[in-house]
Amino acid sequence: MKILFSNLISASSPSIHLFVFLALIINFFSVNPVGAVDPYFQLCNVPRRCGNQTIRFPFYIKRLEGPVCGYPGFDLACDDIGRSILYFSGESYVVRQIFYQNQSLLVSNTALSDPEVEYYALNSLRNLSLPVDFVLVPNQKRVFLHYSCSYPSFSNYVIGVIGVDDANYYFDKVLAIPEDDKVELNGTCRAGRVVVVPVRYWGKNKEMSMREVLSRGFMLNWRAKNCTLCESTGGRCGFDNHFKCYCPDKPHAAHCDDHVPGQVSLYLLCISL
Repeated sequence: MKILFSNLISASSPSIHLFVFLALIINFFSVNPVGAVDPYFQLCNVPRRCGNQTIRFPFYIKRLEGPVCGYPGFDLACDDIGRSILYFSGESYVVRQIFYQNQSLLVSNTALSDPEVEYYALNSLRNLSLPVDFVLVPNQKRVFLHYSCSYPSFSNYVIGVIGVDDANYYFDKVLAIPEDDKVELNGTCRAGRVVVVPVRYWGKNKEMSMREVLSRGFMLNWRAKNCTLCESTGGRCGFDNHFKCYCPDKPHAAHCDDHVPGQVSLYLLCISL
């Protein structure tokens, strides 16, 4: 394309130079009209934070921006103390850290997220059920929560209580037993109910309490369109029936400036003549 215009210009009068220059200017600003910024780009270009975390695609804060700025199923709530909350099958999880570079995040069940607070909401816990766009990171451990237990020999595994008798004495205890610990309960947990909780931090570190192990959570990977290419060209990722790269001029399929580099090259060729 550059050679074609060079040949044309070299054999033409100065009026041709002016014509080509004006045509390129008109074409450039017809694609990028002055002051006309795409509204989706404006909406999704606003930095979002919850507590000390930056929130960007595929996540979005539901009450601050529409789902067009994120990916379906990646909506977050920001609670009163600045925690990002993600919901899986009705269960709430605190998003402790997001690693955008490798599409992973560290989460913990909200009921287990504060090791300094007694767990009085343990009855609501269920086994983890993940949507298709999230998967557990391999090689993590599991902790088994046993309900309605009363035998005092396992006091080091007690993480909370779920019942109280007439004398206001808590008797139904919940035990958290790591999968590597060979513990014989021998029928001391009457309910027979067991909830499995994945954990990231566990091993032979016996100085860490079970409540702290559970509060530190576990790792997940997510599956969604990678936003790196779009962001590297000045765009902001979003979703409107399918993935979009929102740019100042309009939404694009993958990245901004789909055709502008060629226009700029021609423009520079003309003004150099």
